[in-house]
Amino acid sequence: MDALQEALRLLTSGRRAEVDHALMLLERDEVRDQLTVEQRPALRRKLVDLMDGPPTNDKAGLLREKLTRLLAHIAHPDDRDVFIRAATTYYVQPVEDVAQNLRSAGLIGLAEIDRELACLYAVRLLGEKDTSRFNGEPSVTAVMVLERFGQSLALLQFVIAAARAYDPRQGEAVARAFEALPVDLPEAALLHAAQPYVEAGHAVPCTGIINIAVKREEEALHDLLEQMLTSTHDTDLHRYGTVMLATSRKPALVERLYRLANLSPLEYVRNYREAVELTTHPRRDEVVAMLGKREKRKSG
Repeated sequence: MDALQEALRLLTSGRRAEVDHALMLLERDEVRDQLTVEQRPALRRKLVDLMDGPPTNDKAGLLREKLTRLLAHIAHPDDRDVFIRAATTYYVQPVEDVAQNLRSAGLIGLAEIDRELACLYAVRLLGEKDTSRFNGEPSVTAVMVLERFGQSLALLQFVIAAARAYDPRQGEAVARAFEALPVDLPEAALLHAAQPYVEAGHAVPCTGIINIAVKREEEALHDLLEQMLTSTHDTDLHRYGTVMLATSRKPALVERLYRLANLSPLEYVRNYREAVELTTHPRRDEVVAMLGKREKRKSG
Protein backbone atom coordinates (compact mmCIF):
# COMPACT_ATOMS: atom_id res chain seq x y z
CA MET A 1 0.00 0.00 0.00
CA ASP A 2 1.46 3.35 -0.99
CA ALA A 3 1.74 6.29 1.42
CA LEU A 4 -1.32 8.10 0.06
CA GLN A 5 -3.62 5.11 0.41
CA GLU A 6 -2.21 4.33 3.84
CA ALA A 7 -2.84 7.90 4.96
CA LEU A 8 -6.44 7.85 3.70
CA ARG A 9 -7.03 4.55 5.51
CA LEU A 10 -5.64 5.89 8.79
CA LEU A 11 -7.66 9.07 8.41
CA THR A 12 -10.87 7.13 9.07
CA SER A 13 -9.59 5.98 12.44
CA GLY A 14 -11.04 7.29 15.67
CA ARG A 15 -7.63 7.13 17.33
CA ARG A 16 -5.73 10.40 17.54
CA ALA A 17 -2.33 8.77 17.03
CA GLU A 18 -3.41 7.20 13.73
CA VAL A 19 -4.98 10.43 12.49
CA ASP A 20 -1.77 12.28 13.40
CA HIS A 21 0.24 9.74 11.41
CA ALA A 22 -2.12 10.06 8.46
CA LEU A 23 -1.68 13.82 8.37
CA MET A 24 2.07 13.49 8.74
CA LEU A 25 2.09 11.32 5.60
CA LEU A 26 -0.22 13.67 3.71
CA GLU A 27 1.95 16.68 4.49
CA ARG A 28 4.96 15.15 2.75
CA ASP A 29 5.57 17.00 -0.50
CA GLU A 30 5.57 13.86 -2.63
CA VAL A 31 2.28 12.69 -1.10
CA ARG A 32 0.53 16.07 -1.05
CA ASP A 33 1.36 16.54 -4.72
CA GLN A 34 -0.64 13.39 -5.47
CA LEU A 35 -3.83 14.81 -3.96
CA THR A 36 -6.66 15.27 -6.43
CA VAL A 37 -10.43 15.76 -6.27
CA GLU A 38 -10.66 11.97 -5.83
CA GLN A 39 -9.19 12.22 -2.33
CA ARG A 40 -11.15 15.38 -1.47
CA PRO A 41 -14.25 13.61 0.02
CA ALA A 42 -12.18 11.74 2.61
CA LEU A 43 -10.36 14.90 3.71
CA ARG A 44 -13.54 16.96 3.79
CA ARG A 45 -15.45 14.29 5.72
CA LYS A 46 -12.81 14.18 8.45
CA LEU A 47 -12.64 17.98 8.61
CA VAL A 48 -16.41 18.37 8.90
CA ASP A 49 -16.53 15.69 11.60
CA LEU A 50 -14.00 17.64 13.62
CA MET A 51 -15.77 20.93 12.99
CA ASP A 52 -19.11 19.49 14.07
CA GLY A 53 -17.67 17.69 17.08
CA PRO A 54 -16.79 19.14 20.49
CA PRO A 55 -13.76 21.49 20.49
CA THR A 56 -12.03 19.17 22.93
CA ASN A 57 -11.52 16.70 20.06
CA ASP A 58 -9.08 19.17 18.52
CA LYS A 59 -8.28 21.70 21.24
CA ALA A 60 -5.74 23.86 19.43
CA GLY A 61 -7.33 23.32 16.01
CA LEU A 62 -4.17 21.63 14.71
CA LEU A 63 -5.97 18.76 12.98
CA ARG A 64 -8.52 21.08 11.40
CA GLU A 65 -5.74 23.41 10.30
CA LYS A 66 -3.83 20.63 8.55
CA LEU A 67 -6.92 19.27 6.84
CA THR A 68 -7.94 22.75 5.73
CA ARG A 69 -4.50 23.35 4.22
CA LEU A 70 -4.70 20.02 2.38
CA LEU A 71 -8.09 20.94 0.95
CA ALA A 72 -6.70 24.35 0.00
CA HIS A 73 -4.03 22.50 -1.98
CA ILE A 74 -6.79 20.76 -3.95
CA ALA A 75 -8.69 24.07 -4.20
CA HIS A 76 -12.17 22.83 -5.06
CA PRO A 77 -14.86 25.55 -5.12
CA ASP A 78 -17.33 23.31 -3.28
CA ASP A 79 -15.15 23.61 -0.16
CA ARG A 80 -15.97 27.31 0.17
CA ASP A 81 -18.19 26.56 3.18
CA VAL A 82 -15.49 24.77 5.20
CA PHE A 83 -12.93 27.43 4.34
CA ILE A 84 -15.32 30.07 5.69
CA ARG A 85 -15.94 27.99 8.82
CA ALA A 86 -12.20 27.67 9.37
CA ALA A 87 -11.64 31.40 8.81
CA THR A 88 -14.27 32.25 11.42
CA THR A 89 -13.38 29.70 14.13
CA TYR A 90 -12.32 30.94 17.56
CA TYR A 91 -11.49 28.79 20.56
CA VAL A 92 -10.46 30.35 23.86
CA GLN A 93 -8.26 28.01 25.88
CA PRO A 94 -7.99 28.90 28.73
CA VAL A 95 -8.05 32.70 28.34
CA GLU A 96 -6.52 33.23 24.88
CA ASP A 97 -7.78 32.23 21.49
CA VAL A 98 -5.74 29.34 20.04
CA ALA A 99 -7.34 28.97 16.59
CA GLN A 100 -5.36 31.69 14.79
CA ASN A 101 -3.55 29.26 12.49
CA LEU A 102 -6.84 27.60 11.58
CA ARG A 103 -8.28 30.95 10.54
CA SER A 104 -5.15 31.55 8.50
CA ALA A 105 -5.59 28.18 6.74
CA GLY A 106 -9.21 28.98 5.97
CA LEU A 107 -8.19 32.28 4.43
CA ILE A 108 -5.59 30.54 2.28
CA GLY A 109 -8.27 28.17 1.04
CA LEU A 110 -10.58 31.02 0.11
CA ALA A 111 -7.76 32.75 -1.75
CA GLU A 112 -7.38 29.68 -3.95
CA ILE A 113 -11.02 29.63 -5.08
CA ASP A 114 -12.67 33.03 -4.62
CA ARG A 115 -10.70 36.27 -4.89
CA GLU A 116 -13.48 38.60 -3.76
CA LEU A 117 -14.47 36.51 -0.76
CA ALA A 118 -10.85 36.02 0.24
CA CYS A 119 -10.29 39.79 0.26
CA LEU A 120 -13.43 40.37 2.32
CA TYR A 121 -12.31 37.89 4.98
CA ALA A 122 -8.74 39.17 4.84
CA VAL A 123 -9.97 42.67 5.72
CA ARG A 124 -12.04 41.16 8.51
CA LEU A 125 -9.08 39.28 9.98
CA LEU A 126 -6.42 41.93 9.41
CA GLY A 127 -5.40 43.43 12.73
CA GLU A 128 -7.97 41.54 14.79
CA LYS A 129 -7.48 41.59 18.55
CA ASP A 130 -7.01 37.82 18.69
CA THR A 131 -3.94 37.90 16.47
CA SER A 132 -1.28 35.52 17.76
CA ARG A 133 1.52 37.10 19.76
CA PHE A 134 3.81 34.30 18.54
CA ASN A 135 3.50 34.45 14.76
CA GLY A 136 1.14 37.33 13.97
CA GLU A 137 -1.53 35.06 12.46
CA PRO A 138 -4.04 35.38 10.92
CA SER A 139 -3.06 39.01 10.27
CA VAL A 140 0.13 38.07 8.43
CA THR A 141 -1.77 35.80 6.06
CA ALA A 142 -4.39 38.52 5.58
CA VAL A 143 -1.61 40.87 4.45
CA MET A 144 -0.33 38.27 1.99
CA VAL A 145 -3.80 37.73 0.52
CA LEU A 146 -4.44 41.45 0.11
CA GLU A 147 -1.03 41.90 -1.49
CA ARG A 148 -1.66 38.97 -3.84
CA PHE A 149 -4.84 40.58 -5.10
CA GLY A 150 -3.49 44.12 -5.29
CA GLN A 151 -5.47 45.63 -2.41
CA SER A 152 -2.85 48.23 -1.52
CA LEU A 153 -5.29 50.80 -0.13
CA ALA A 154 -6.52 48.31 2.46
CA LEU A 155 -2.92 47.68 3.51
CA LEU A 156 -2.19 51.39 3.72
CA GLN A 157 -5.26 51.95 5.87
CA PHE A 158 -4.17 49.08 8.13
CA VAL A 159 -0.70 50.46 8.85
CA ILE A 160 -2.10 53.95 9.49
CA ALA A 161 -4.80 52.67 11.84
CA ALA A 162 -2.49 50.23 13.65
CA ALA A 163 -0.15 53.06 14.63
CA ARG A 164 -2.89 54.87 16.55
CA ALA A 165 -3.20 52.12 19.15
CA TYR A 166 -0.17 49.97 18.50
CA ASP A 167 -0.34 46.35 19.66
CA PRO A 168 2.96 44.43 19.49
CA ARG A 169 1.05 41.37 18.29
CA GLN A 170 0.54 43.26 15.04
CA GLY A 171 4.22 44.08 14.56
CA GLU A 172 4.99 41.37 12.01
CA ALA A 173 1.80 42.06 10.04
CA VAL A 174 2.55 45.80 9.96
CA ALA A 175 6.09 45.13 8.75
CA ARG A 176 4.79 42.81 6.02
CA ALA A 177 2.16 45.38 5.05
CA PHE A 178 4.78 48.10 4.59
CA GLU A 179 6.82 45.75 2.40
CA ALA A 180 3.70 44.96 0.36
CA LEU A 181 2.90 48.59 -0.43
CA PRO A 182 3.53 49.48 -4.08
CA VAL A 183 6.86 51.13 -4.81
CA ASP A 184 5.05 53.93 -6.64
CA LEU A 185 2.94 54.86 -3.60
CA PRO A 186 3.11 58.66 -3.21
CA GLU A 187 5.99 59.69 -0.98
CA ALA A 188 3.73 61.79 1.27
CA ALA A 189 1.43 58.83 1.93
CA LEU A 190 4.31 56.57 2.88
CA LEU A 191 5.87 59.17 5.15
CA HIS A 192 2.53 59.78 6.84
CA ALA A 193 2.14 56.06 7.51
CA ALA A 194 5.73 55.39 8.59
CA GLN A 195 6.61 58.41 10.75
CA PRO A 196 4.60 57.36 13.84
CA TYR A 197 6.38 54.00 14.03
CA VAL A 198 9.80 55.58 13.71
CA GLU A 199 9.06 58.23 16.32
CA ALA A 200 7.69 55.63 18.74
CA GLY A 201 10.60 53.27 18.15
CA HIS A 202 8.49 50.22 17.28
CA ALA A 203 11.25 47.93 16.08
CA VAL A 204 9.40 45.18 14.21
CA PRO A 205 7.27 47.50 12.02
CA CYS A 206 10.38 49.57 11.34
CA THR A 207 12.01 46.61 9.58
CA GLY A 208 9.26 46.78 6.96
CA ILE A 209 9.74 50.53 6.64
CA ILE A 210 13.44 49.98 6.05
CA ASN A 211 12.74 47.43 3.34
CA ILE A 212 10.44 49.67 1.32
CA ALA A 213 12.48 52.83 1.85
CA VAL A 214 15.72 51.35 0.52
CA LYS A 215 13.91 50.42 -2.70
CA ARG A 216 13.00 54.04 -3.33
CA GLU A 217 14.98 57.09 -4.28
CA GLU A 218 13.28 59.95 -2.40
CA GLU A 219 15.62 61.82 -0.08
CA ALA A 220 12.85 62.34 2.48
CA LEU A 221 12.51 58.57 2.89
CA HIS A 222 16.26 58.22 3.27
CA ASP A 223 16.12 60.98 5.88
CA LEU A 224 13.54 58.88 7.71
CA LEU A 225 15.90 55.91 7.70
CA GLU A 226 18.64 58.10 9.13
CA GLN A 227 16.27 59.34 11.82
CA MET A 228 15.51 55.73 12.70
CA LEU A 229 19.18 54.76 12.94
CA THR A 230 20.12 57.74 15.07
CA SER A 231 17.18 57.46 17.46
CA THR A 232 16.61 53.75 17.99
CA HIS A 233 17.69 52.02 21.16
CA ASP A 234 17.12 48.58 19.65
CA THR A 235 20.48 47.06 18.71
CA ASP A 236 18.97 44.44 16.40
CA LEU A 237 16.94 47.02 14.48
CA HIS A 238 20.02 49.21 14.17
CA ARG A 239 22.09 46.30 12.86
CA TYR A 240 19.40 45.41 10.34
CA GLY A 241 19.14 49.00 9.13
CA THR A 242 22.87 49.44 8.62
CA VAL A 243 23.14 46.15 6.75
CA MET A 244 20.28 47.14 4.46
CA LEU A 245 22.00 50.45 3.68
CA ALA A 246 25.23 48.63 2.91
CA THR A 247 23.66 45.99 0.67
CA SER A 248 21.35 48.41 -1.13
CA ARG A 249 24.22 49.16 -3.56
CA LYS A 250 22.79 52.65 -3.88
CA PRO A 251 25.55 55.30 -3.71
CA ALA A 252 23.33 57.79 -1.83
CA LEU A 253 22.52 55.25 0.88
CA VAL A 254 26.08 53.95 1.13
CA GLU A 255 27.32 57.51 1.54
CA ARG A 256 24.84 58.00 4.37
CA LEU A 257 26.11 54.83 5.98
CA TYR A 258 29.68 56.12 5.89
CA ARG A 259 28.71 59.51 7.26
CA LEU A 260 26.79 57.93 10.11
CA ALA A 261 29.61 55.49 10.78
CA ASN A 262 32.02 58.36 11.28
CA LEU A 263 29.67 59.82 13.88
CA SER A 264 28.73 56.53 15.52
CA PRO A 265 28.21 56.36 19.27
CA LEU A 266 30.33 53.67 20.87
CA GLU A 267 27.40 51.31 21.42
CA TYR A 268 26.86 50.98 17.67
CA VAL A 269 30.45 50.95 16.40
CA ARG A 270 30.38 47.20 15.82
CA ASN A 271 27.17 47.42 13.78
CA TYR A 272 28.68 50.08 11.55
CA ARG A 273 31.95 48.20 11.13
CA GLU A 274 30.16 45.01 10.08
CA ALA A 275 27.95 46.94 7.66
CA VAL A 276 30.82 48.90 6.11
CA GLU A 277 32.69 45.63 5.55
CA LEU A 278 29.87 44.62 3.18
CA THR A 279 30.44 47.59 0.86
CA THR A 280 32.86 48.21 -2.01
CA HIS A 281 33.37 51.90 -1.30
CA PRO A 282 36.86 53.39 -1.96
CA ARG A 283 37.14 54.34 1.73
CA ARG A 284 36.01 50.96 2.98
CA ASP A 285 39.32 49.76 4.45
CA GLU A 286 40.07 53.15 6.01
CA VAL A 287 36.69 53.35 7.75
CA VAL A 288 36.77 49.70 8.83
CA ALA A 289 40.17 50.29 10.44
CA MET A 290 38.94 53.43 12.19
CA LEU A 291 35.88 51.67 13.54
CA GLY A 292 37.93 48.66 14.56
CA LYS A 293 40.21 50.89 16.69
CA ARG A 294 37.20 52.52 18.34
CA GLU A 295 35.74 49.09 19.02
CA LYS A 296 38.94 47.95 20.70
CA ARG A 297 39.06 51.08 22.85
CA LYS A 298 35.49 50.42 23.92
CA SER A 299 36.21 46.81 24.88
CA GLY A 300 39.41 47.87 26.63
